[in-house]
Amino acid sequence: MFYVYIIYSISIDQYYIGYKANLIDRLYRHCNSGSKATKKVKDW
Repeated sequence: MFYVYIIYSISIDQYYIGYKANLIDRLYRHCNSGSKATKKVKDW
């Protein structure tokens, strides 16, 4: 099973859409610079 998610950064006013089977791990990586696409800010 996969989850589709949308996260938003207030500081750059940008949305990111992704999908992943392990949602908790992926959101943790987004918030802790573990993803190239979202590492520019930390308020996802």
